[in-house]
Amino acid sequence: MERIKRPLDDTVHDYDNNKKQKLLVTTNKSHFESLANEIIYEIFEYLDVYNIYYGFYYLNSRFRNLIINSIFPFQVNFPTISKSDFELYHENVIKPNKYRIKILRLSNPFTVDIILSPPRTICHFIQLEKLIFDNVNSKYLINILKHLIHLPKFHSLILSSIDYIQNPTILFTHIFHLTKLKYCKIFYRTKDNEKIAPLNFNGPIQSSIEYLTIDSHFPYESLRKDHTFRWRSDYYNSSQSQKVDRKSVKHVSVCGKRATINSDIYFSNVTELTIKDYGRVYYGSMLTVLDPLMPLRQVNKLVVDCHNFPVKELVNLINVMPNLHILKWNYQSIDSTKSKLIQESETFKSVLCTNKIQHLEILHCCSLEEIRFFINLFPKLEYLKTGIYRREFVPITRCLFSTMHHLFFLCFTDVPKTYLKNLTAFIKLEHLLDEYFIKFIDHDLYLWW
Repeated sequence: MERIKRPLDDTVHDYDNNKKQKLLVTTNKSHFESLANEIIYEIFEYLDVYNIYYGFYYLNSRFRNLIINSIFPFQVNFPTISKSDFELYHENVIKPNKYRIKILRLSNPFTVDIILSPPRTICHFIQLEKLIFDNVNSKYLINILKHLIHLPKFHSLILSSIDYIQNPTILFTHIFHLTKLKYCKIFYRTKDNEKIAPLNFNGPIQSSIEYLTIDSHFPYESLRKDHTFRWRSDYYNSSQSQKVDRKSVKHVSVCGKRATINSDIYFSNVTELTIKDYGRVYYGSMLTVLDPLMPLRQVNKLVVDCHNFPVKELVNLINVMPNLHILKWNYQSIDSTKSKLIQESETFKSVLCTNKIQHLEILHCCSLEEIRFFINLFPKLEYLKTGIYRREFVPITRCLFSTMHHLFFLCFTDVPKTYLKNLTAFIKLEHLLDEYFIKFIDHDLYLWW
Protein backbone atom coordinates (compact mmCIF):
# COMPACT_ATOMS: atom_id res chain seq x y z
CA MET A 1 0.00 0.00 0.00
CA GLU A 2 2.83 2.37 0.78
CA ARG A 3 4.23 1.96 -2.72
CA ILE A 4 0.86 2.92 -4.14
CA LYS A 5 0.45 5.97 -1.93
CA ARG A 6 3.86 7.47 -2.57
CA PRO A 7 3.22 8.27 -6.21
CA LEU A 8 -0.11 9.78 -5.24
CA ASP A 9 1.55 11.90 -2.57
CA ASP A 10 4.24 12.97 -5.03
CA THR A 11 1.60 14.04 -7.52
CA VAL A 12 -0.23 16.10 -4.96
CA HIS A 13 3.07 17.63 -3.88
CA ASP A 14 3.92 18.63 -7.45
CA TYR A 15 0.46 20.12 -7.88
CA ASP A 16 0.93 22.19 -4.75
CA ASN A 17 4.30 23.37 -6.05
CA ASN A 18 2.70 24.40 -9.33
CA LYS A 19 0.10 26.40 -7.42
CA LYS A 20 2.86 28.08 -5.43
CA GLN A 21 4.80 28.88 -8.59
CA LYS A 22 1.73 30.40 -10.24
CA LEU A 23 1.00 32.38 -7.11
CA LEU A 24 4.63 33.53 -6.97
CA VAL A 25 4.57 34.72 -10.59
CA THR A 26 1.35 36.64 -10.00
CA THR A 27 2.73 38.15 -6.80
CA ASN A 28 5.97 39.24 -8.51
CA LYS A 29 3.99 40.86 -11.30
CA SER A 30 1.92 42.71 -8.78
CA HIS A 31 5.04 43.81 -6.91
CA PHE A 32 6.66 45.17 -10.09
CA GLU A 33 3.67 47.34 -10.94
CA SER A 34 3.61 48.65 -7.37
CA LEU A 35 7.25 49.79 -7.47
CA ALA A 36 7.95 53.46 -6.91
CA ASN A 37 8.51 55.62 -9.97
CA GLU A 38 12.12 56.24 -8.97
CA ILE A 39 12.89 52.51 -9.02
CA ILE A 40 11.18 52.01 -12.36
CA TYR A 41 13.25 54.84 -13.81
CA GLU A 42 16.39 53.08 -12.54
CA ILE A 43 15.28 49.92 -14.34
CA PHE A 44 14.68 51.93 -17.52
CA GLU A 45 18.32 53.06 -17.45
CA TYR A 46 19.38 49.48 -18.30
CA LEU A 47 17.05 49.26 -21.31
CA ASP A 48 17.05 50.77 -24.76
CA VAL A 49 14.23 53.26 -25.20
CA TYR A 50 12.80 51.19 -28.06
CA ASN A 51 12.37 48.22 -25.69
CA ILE A 52 10.90 50.54 -23.06
CA TYR A 53 8.44 51.92 -25.58
CA TYR A 54 7.16 48.58 -26.87
CA GLY A 55 7.31 46.92 -23.47
CA PHE A 56 5.61 49.59 -21.36
CA TYR A 57 4.10 52.43 -23.41
CA TYR A 58 0.83 50.61 -24.12
CA LEU A 59 0.72 48.71 -20.82
CA ASN A 60 -1.36 51.30 -18.97
CA SER A 61 -1.64 55.06 -18.52
CA ARG A 62 0.78 55.14 -15.59
CA PHE A 63 3.70 53.69 -17.56
CA ARG A 64 2.81 55.83 -20.58
CA ASN A 65 3.03 58.95 -18.41
CA LEU A 66 6.29 57.75 -16.88
CA ILE A 67 7.82 57.51 -20.34
CA ILE A 68 6.40 60.81 -21.57
CA ASN A 69 7.26 62.82 -18.45
CA SER A 70 10.68 61.34 -17.76
CA ILE A 71 13.57 63.80 -17.52
CA PHE A 72 16.36 61.22 -17.59
CA PRO A 73 18.58 60.81 -20.69
CA PHE A 74 18.28 57.64 -22.75
CA GLN A 75 19.79 55.88 -25.76
CA VAL A 76 18.11 55.21 -29.09
CA ASN A 77 19.21 52.21 -31.12
CA PHE A 78 16.76 51.72 -33.96
CA PRO A 79 16.23 48.06 -34.82
CA THR A 80 14.98 46.96 -38.21
CA ILE A 81 11.30 47.86 -38.02
CA SER A 82 8.55 48.58 -40.51
CA LYS A 83 7.74 52.08 -41.73
CA SER A 84 4.42 52.22 -39.83
CA ASP A 85 5.99 51.09 -36.54
CA PHE A 86 8.77 53.61 -36.96
CA GLU A 87 6.36 56.49 -37.56
CA LEU A 88 4.49 55.72 -34.32
CA TYR A 89 7.73 55.41 -32.40
CA HIS A 90 9.09 58.62 -33.86
CA GLU A 91 5.93 60.58 -33.13
CA ASN A 92 5.41 59.30 -29.56
CA VAL A 93 8.98 59.04 -28.28
CA ILE A 94 11.68 60.63 -30.43
CA LYS A 95 10.15 63.98 -31.41
CA PRO A 96 9.04 65.03 -27.90
CA ASN A 97 12.28 63.83 -26.27
CA LYS A 98 15.11 65.01 -28.51
CA TYR A 99 16.72 66.90 -25.65
CA ARG A 100 17.00 63.68 -23.57
CA ILE A 101 18.78 61.42 -26.06
CA LYS A 102 22.44 60.75 -25.20
CA ILE A 103 23.17 57.95 -27.71
CA LEU A 104 21.60 57.86 -31.17
CA ARG A 105 22.08 55.06 -33.67
CA LEU A 106 20.46 55.12 -37.11
CA SER A 107 20.96 52.15 -39.43
CA ASN A 108 18.26 52.79 -42.01
CA PRO A 109 19.02 55.31 -44.80
CA PHE A 110 15.42 56.55 -44.66
CA THR A 111 15.35 57.31 -40.93
CA VAL A 112 18.07 59.96 -41.18
CA ASP A 113 15.89 61.88 -43.64
CA ILE A 114 13.00 61.82 -41.17
CA ILE A 115 14.67 62.42 -37.82
CA LEU A 116 17.38 64.86 -38.88
CA SER A 117 15.65 66.91 -41.53
CA PRO A 118 16.59 69.69 -41.83
CA PRO A 119 20.17 68.89 -40.66
CA ARG A 120 20.18 71.70 -38.07
CA THR A 121 17.62 69.60 -36.15
CA ILE A 122 20.60 67.81 -34.60
CA CYS A 123 21.20 70.96 -32.51
CA HIS A 124 18.06 70.10 -30.49
CA PHE A 125 19.77 66.94 -29.19
CA ILE A 126 21.55 68.88 -26.45
CA GLN A 127 22.34 65.77 -24.36
CA LEU A 128 23.81 63.81 -27.26
CA GLU A 129 27.16 62.18 -26.46
CA LYS A 130 27.48 59.49 -29.11
CA LEU A 131 26.22 59.33 -32.70
CA ILE A 132 26.27 56.18 -34.84
CA PHE A 133 25.37 56.30 -38.53
CA ASP A 134 25.10 53.00 -40.41
CA ASN A 135 24.40 53.37 -44.13
CA VAL A 136 24.06 57.14 -44.18
CA ASN A 137 23.92 59.19 -47.37
CA SER A 138 27.02 61.38 -47.56
CA LYS A 139 25.11 64.50 -48.65
CA TYR A 140 23.17 64.41 -45.36
CA LEU A 141 26.26 63.44 -43.41
CA ILE A 142 28.32 66.50 -44.33
CA ASN A 143 25.46 68.87 -43.49
CA ILE A 144 24.88 67.19 -40.12
CA LEU A 145 28.58 67.29 -39.21
CA LYS A 146 28.53 71.07 -39.59
CA HIS A 147 26.11 71.35 -36.66
CA LEU A 148 27.64 68.79 -34.27
CA ILE A 149 30.09 71.38 -33.02
CA HIS A 150 27.21 73.08 -31.18
CA LEU A 151 26.50 70.04 -28.97
CA PRO A 152 28.19 70.56 -25.57
CA LYS A 153 28.51 66.87 -24.58
CA PHE A 154 29.22 65.23 -27.93
CA HIS A 155 32.42 63.12 -27.89
CA SER A 156 31.98 59.93 -29.96
CA LEU A 157 31.24 59.41 -33.67
CA ILE A 158 30.88 56.17 -35.65
CA LEU A 159 29.79 56.34 -39.27
CA SER A 160 29.63 54.32 -42.46
CA SER A 161 28.59 55.92 -45.72
CA ILE A 162 26.14 54.14 -47.99
CA ASP A 163 27.35 55.96 -51.09
CA TYR A 164 30.69 57.06 -52.51
CA ILE A 165 32.57 59.92 -50.87
CA GLN A 166 33.56 62.30 -53.64
CA ASN A 167 35.98 64.36 -51.57
CA PRO A 168 37.26 62.82 -48.30
CA THR A 169 39.01 66.09 -47.44
CA ILE A 170 35.65 67.76 -46.78
CA LEU A 171 34.55 64.89 -44.56
CA PHE A 172 37.71 64.87 -42.43
CA THR A 173 37.86 68.65 -42.21
CA HIS A 174 34.44 68.73 -40.53
CA ILE A 175 35.34 65.82 -38.26
CA PHE A 176 38.63 67.32 -37.09
CA HIS A 177 36.90 70.62 -36.33
CA LEU A 178 34.74 68.95 -33.67
CA THR A 179 36.65 70.27 -30.68
CA LYS A 180 35.25 67.83 -28.09
CA LEU A 181 35.44 64.67 -30.18
CA LYS A 182 37.48 61.89 -28.51
CA TYR A 183 36.54 58.74 -30.43
CA CYS A 184 35.95 58.39 -34.17
CA LYS A 185 35.49 55.33 -36.39
CA ILE A 186 34.85 55.78 -40.11
CA PHE A 187 34.04 53.56 -43.06
CA TYR A 188 33.51 55.03 -46.51
CA ARG A 189 33.95 54.16 -50.19
CA THR A 190 35.53 56.05 -53.06
CA LYS A 191 34.89 55.45 -56.76
CA ASP A 192 38.54 54.90 -57.62
CA ASN A 193 40.29 53.21 -54.71
CA GLU A 194 43.57 52.88 -56.62
CA LYS A 195 43.97 56.59 -57.27
CA ILE A 196 43.21 58.38 -54.04
CA ALA A 197 44.16 62.02 -53.97
CA PRO A 198 46.00 63.21 -50.85
CA LEU A 199 44.02 65.19 -48.32
CA ASN A 200 44.35 68.93 -48.57
CA PHE A 201 43.50 70.80 -45.37
CA ASN A 202 44.97 74.15 -46.49
CA GLY A 203 47.29 74.32 -43.51
CA PRO A 204 47.97 72.62 -40.17
CA ILE A 205 45.04 71.22 -38.25
CA GLN A 206 44.73 70.11 -34.64
CA SER A 207 42.28 67.53 -33.38
CA SER A 208 41.05 66.46 -29.95
CA ILE A 209 40.55 62.87 -31.17
CA GLU A 210 42.34 60.24 -29.09
CA TYR A 211 41.11 57.11 -30.90
CA LEU A 212 40.76 57.21 -34.69
CA THR A 213 39.88 54.19 -36.86
CA ILE A 214 39.61 54.53 -40.64
CA ASP A 215 38.35 51.37 -42.35
CA SER A 216 38.81 52.55 -45.93
CA HIS A 217 41.42 53.29 -48.56
CA PHE A 218 43.04 56.31 -47.00
CA PRO A 219 46.09 58.41 -47.97
CA TYR A 220 47.90 58.17 -44.64
CA GLU A 221 50.89 60.01 -46.07
CA SER A 222 48.71 63.12 -45.98
CA LEU A 223 48.87 63.01 -42.22
CA ARG A 224 52.48 61.92 -41.88
CA LYS A 225 54.09 64.41 -44.26
CA ASP A 226 51.96 67.53 -44.37
CA HIS A 227 50.33 67.91 -40.98
CA THR A 228 51.02 67.57 -37.29
CA PHE A 229 48.47 65.94 -35.02
CA ARG A 230 48.69 66.18 -31.25
CA TRP A 231 47.00 63.20 -29.68
CA ARG A 232 46.13 64.09 -26.10
CA SER A 233 45.85 61.19 -23.65
CA ASP A 234 46.64 62.05 -20.07
CA TYR A 235 46.35 58.55 -18.71
CA TYR A 236 47.96 56.38 -21.38
CA ASN A 237 51.13 54.55 -20.42
CA SER A 238 52.36 51.60 -22.45
CA SER A 239 53.98 49.98 -19.43
CA GLN A 240 50.59 49.87 -17.72
CA SER A 241 48.76 48.17 -20.59
CA GLN A 242 47.21 44.85 -19.66
CA LYS A 243 46.33 41.75 -21.60
CA VAL A 244 42.76 41.89 -22.87
CA ASP A 245 40.38 39.70 -20.93
CA ARG A 246 38.85 37.29 -23.45
CA LYS A 247 35.53 37.51 -21.64
CA SER A 248 35.24 41.09 -22.85
CA VAL A 249 35.55 40.11 -26.53
CA LYS A 250 32.22 40.39 -28.37
CA HIS A 251 33.39 39.99 -31.97
CA VAL A 252 35.75 37.30 -33.30
CA SER A 253 37.15 37.23 -36.83
CA VAL A 254 38.47 33.90 -38.16
CA CYS A 255 41.00 34.35 -40.96
CA GLY A 256 43.36 32.13 -42.91
CA LYS A 257 43.02 29.21 -45.28
CA ARG A 258 44.23 26.69 -42.75
CA ALA A 259 42.64 26.82 -39.33
CA THR A 260 44.33 25.50 -36.22
CA ILE A 261 42.65 24.76 -32.94
CA ASN A 262 44.04 26.39 -29.81
CA SER A 263 42.35 25.00 -26.74
CA ASP A 264 43.89 27.74 -24.58
CA ILE A 265 41.69 30.41 -26.18
CA TYR A 266 37.98 30.69 -25.46
CA PHE A 267 35.67 33.64 -26.00
CA SER A 268 32.75 33.08 -23.68
CA ASN A 269 30.79 36.26 -24.47
CA VAL A 270 31.05 36.44 -28.26
CA THR A 271 27.92 37.57 -30.10
CA GLU A 272 29.39 38.39 -33.53
CA LEU A 273 31.47 36.15 -35.81
CA THR A 274 33.26 36.95 -39.08
CA ILE A 275 34.77 34.24 -41.31
CA LYS A 276 37.31 35.26 -43.96
CA ASP A 277 39.51 33.51 -46.52
CA TYR A 278 37.94 30.07 -46.35
CA GLY A 279 40.19 27.94 -48.57
CA ARG A 280 39.62 24.63 -50.24
CA VAL A 281 42.93 23.47 -48.75
CA TYR A 282 41.20 23.32 -45.38
CA TYR A 283 40.05 19.81 -44.54
CA GLY A 284 37.17 19.12 -42.20
CA SER A 285 34.23 21.12 -40.96
CA MET A 286 34.46 24.72 -39.81
CA LEU A 287 32.50 23.60 -36.77
CA THR A 288 35.53 21.67 -35.53
CA VAL A 289 37.45 24.95 -35.42
CA LEU A 290 34.76 27.22 -34.03
CA ASP A 291 33.19 25.00 -31.39
CA PRO A 292 36.27 24.99 -29.08
CA LEU A 293 36.60 28.78 -29.44
CA MET A 294 33.17 30.08 -28.49
CA PRO A 295 29.60 29.15 -27.54
CA LEU A 296 28.00 29.23 -30.98
CA ARG A 297 24.48 29.22 -29.55
CA GLN A 298 24.75 32.85 -28.46
CA VAL A 299 26.06 34.28 -31.76
CA ASN A 300 23.48 36.70 -33.19
CA LYS A 301 25.45 38.10 -36.15
CA LEU A 302 27.46 36.15 -38.73
CA VAL A 303 29.50 37.62 -41.58
CA VAL A 304 30.88 35.19 -44.17
CA ASP A 305 33.32 37.31 -46.16
CA CYS A 306 34.68 34.71 -48.58
CA HIS A 307 33.07 33.82 -51.89
CA ASN A 308 34.02 30.11 -51.82
CA PHE A 309 32.42 29.19 -48.50
CA PRO A 310 30.28 26.08 -49.22
CA VAL A 311 26.52 26.47 -48.89
CA LYS A 312 26.28 23.15 -47.08
CA GLU A 313 28.87 24.34 -44.56
CA LEU A 314 26.90 27.50 -43.90
CA VAL A 315 23.68 25.56 -43.34
CA ASN A 316 25.53 23.40 -40.81
CA LEU A 317 26.73 26.54 -39.02
CA ILE A 318 23.28 28.10 -38.88
CA ASN A 319 21.93 24.87 -37.45
CA VAL A 320 24.03 25.32 -34.29
CA MET A 321 23.32 29.07 -34.03
CA PRO A 322 19.67 29.19 -32.93
CA ASN A 323 19.93 32.86 -31.89
CA LEU A 324 21.36 34.12 -35.18
CA HIS A 325 19.42 37.17 -36.44
CA ILE A 326 21.80 38.85 -38.92
CA LEU A 327 23.63 37.12 -41.78
CA LYS A 328 25.93 38.79 -44.31
CA TRP A 329 27.14 36.38 -46.95
CA ASN A 330 29.53 36.70 -49.88
CA TYR A 331 27.55 34.00 -51.61
CA GLN A 332 28.75 31.83 -54.48
CA SER A 333 26.32 30.43 -57.03
CA ILE A 334 24.98 26.94 -56.47
CA ASP A 335 23.63 24.71 -59.22
CA SER A 336 20.11 23.33 -59.05
CA THR A 337 21.25 19.75 -58.35
CA LYS A 338 23.25 20.70 -55.25
CA SER A 339 20.50 23.05 -54.14
CA LYS A 340 17.94 20.25 -54.30
CA LEU A 341 20.19 17.85 -52.37
CA ILE A 342 20.79 20.45 -49.64
CA GLN A 343 17.07 21.18 -49.31
CA GLU A 344 16.35 17.48 -48.92
CA SER A 345 18.85 17.09 -46.08
CA GLU A 346 17.77 16.74 -42.46
CA THR A 347 20.01 19.66 -41.47
CA PHE A 348 18.23 21.99 -43.91
CA LYS A 349 14.85 20.91 -42.57
CA SER A 350 16.05 21.57 -39.03
CA VAL A 351 17.32 25.05 -39.94
CA LEU A 352 14.06 25.79 -41.74
CA CYS A 353 12.09 25.19 -38.54
CA THR A 354 14.42 26.77 -35.98
CA ASN A 355 16.41 29.65 -37.50
CA LYS A 356 15.53 33.21 -36.46
CA ILE A 357 17.35 35.10 -39.20
CA GLN A 358 15.54 38.35 -40.01
CA HIS A 359 18.32 40.36 -41.66
CA LEU A 360 20.07 38.99 -44.76
CA GLU A 361 22.65 40.66 -47.00
CA ILE A 362 23.99 38.75 -50.01
CA LEU A 363 27.05 40.03 -51.90
CA HIS A 364 26.13 38.28 -55.12
CA CYS A 365 23.74 38.55 -58.06
CA CYS A 366 21.03 35.99 -57.45
CA SER A 367 18.77 34.28 -59.93
CA LEU A 368 15.08 33.67 -59.30
CA GLU A 369 15.88 30.07 -58.36
CA GLU A 370 18.46 31.21 -55.80
CA ILE A 371 16.04 33.76 -54.35
CA ARG A 372 13.52 30.96 -53.88
CA PHE A 373 16.20 28.94 -52.10
CA PHE A 374 16.73 31.78 -49.61
CA ILE A 375 13.00 32.29 -49.18
CA ASN A 376 12.64 28.64 -48.22
CA LEU A 377 15.62 28.76 -45.88
CA PHE A 378 14.80 32.07 -44.16
CA PRO A 379 10.99 32.43 -43.96
CA LYS A 380 11.14 35.13 -41.25
CA LEU A 381 13.15 37.68 -43.23
CA GLU A 382 12.33 41.33 -42.58
CA TYR A 383 15.38 42.92 -44.25
CA LEU A 384 16.89 41.74 -47.54
CA LYS A 385 19.77 43.28 -49.47
CA THR A 386 20.94 41.43 -52.57
CA GLY A 387 22.02 41.65 -56.16
CA ILE A 388 19.72 40.17 -58.79
CA TYR A 389 19.80 39.09 -62.43
CA ARG A 390 18.41 42.14 -64.20
CA ARG A 391 16.44 40.11 -66.72
CA GLU A 392 14.57 38.53 -63.80
CA PHE A 393 13.75 41.78 -62.00
CA VAL A 394 9.96 41.46 -62.35
CA PRO A 395 9.60 37.76 -61.41
CA ILE A 396 11.99 38.15 -58.47
CA THR A 397 10.11 41.18 -57.16
CA ARG A 398 6.76 39.44 -57.58
CA CYS A 399 8.10 36.34 -55.82
CA LEU A 400 9.37 38.34 -52.83
CA PHE A 401 6.13 40.24 -52.33
CA SER A 402 3.94 37.16 -52.71
CA THR A 403 5.89 34.88 -50.35
CA MET A 404 7.87 37.01 -47.86
CA HIS A 405 5.06 38.22 -45.62
CA HIS A 406 7.38 39.55 -42.89
CA LEU A 407 9.56 41.57 -45.28
CA PHE A 408 9.46 45.37 -45.03
CA PHE A 409 12.93 46.48 -46.20
CA LEU A 410 14.36 45.59 -49.61
CA CYS A 411 17.52 46.66 -51.41
CA PHE A 412 18.59 45.62 -54.91
CA THR A 413 22.29 46.35 -55.39
CA ASP A 414 24.12 47.38 -58.56
CA VAL A 415 21.10 48.21 -60.73
CA PRO A 416 20.49 51.06 -63.22
CA LYS A 417 18.69 54.20 -62.09
CA THR A 418 15.80 53.33 -64.41
CA TYR A 419 14.84 50.62 -61.89
CA LEU A 420 13.61 53.34 -59.55
CA LYS A 421 10.88 54.21 -62.05
CA ASN A 422 10.32 50.55 -62.96
CA LEU A 423 9.80 49.43 -59.36
CA THR A 424 7.49 52.36 -58.61
CA ALA A 425 5.37 51.52 -61.65
CA PHE A 426 5.35 47.81 -60.77
CA ILE A 427 4.15 48.51 -57.21
CA LYS A 428 1.34 50.68 -58.55
CA LEU A 429 0.37 48.21 -61.28
CA GLU A 430 0.27 45.21 -58.92
CA HIS A 431 -1.32 47.20 -56.05
CA LEU A 432 1.43 45.97 -53.71
CA LEU A 433 1.83 48.90 -51.31
CA ASP A 434 -0.14 51.96 -50.30
CA GLU A 435 2.59 53.82 -48.40
CA TYR A 436 6.33 53.37 -48.81
CA PHE A 437 9.66 55.16 -49.19
CA ILE A 438 11.91 54.52 -52.16
CA LYS A 439 15.28 55.96 -53.15
CA PHE A 440 18.23 55.30 -55.45
CA ILE A 441 21.76 55.78 -54.08
CA ASP A 442 24.90 54.97 -56.10
CA HIS A 443 23.46 52.07 -58.11
CA ASP A 444 21.54 50.64 -55.15
CA LEU A 445 17.73 50.75 -54.98
CA TYR A 446 16.11 50.93 -51.52
CA LEU A 447 12.49 50.27 -50.62
CA TRP A 448 10.97 50.56 -47.13
CA TRP A 449 7.32 50.07 -46.19
